Amino acid sequence: MSINPDTIPVARIDSAAIRHLVIHYRDYSGDWQGKSDRHQGIEFRHAILDHYPAGIEELTGTTFDIVSPCIFDFNETQRNKPFYFIMRWENPSGKKGPWSEIYSAIIP
Repeated sequence: MSINPDTIPVARIDSAAIRHLVIHYRDYSGDWQGKSDRHQGIEFRHAILDHYPAGIEELTGTTFDIVSPCIFDFNETQRNKPFYFIMRWENPSGKKGPWSEIYSAIIP
């Protein structure tokens, strides 16, 4: 029987490379080694928007990652635009945990 994910992931954003955002994630209670053993991976909802999202429904892109960091690649026309994302853990049974805060970064 899998344990329901009940913790919230936190992110550290690296924007040092042009057209790339590197999102390091971890459990809020752990170190920067990524997901814990009880999580299968992490779900991202994300979007490039010209305003802060009013809710999760505006974050229409989805990405699933199993090893931190998660790298988002962009094209030249997307540079200097705001990128918003939210994350939550998923356990091996597919049960999902609570969403994190909404993060933002400017695409380098």
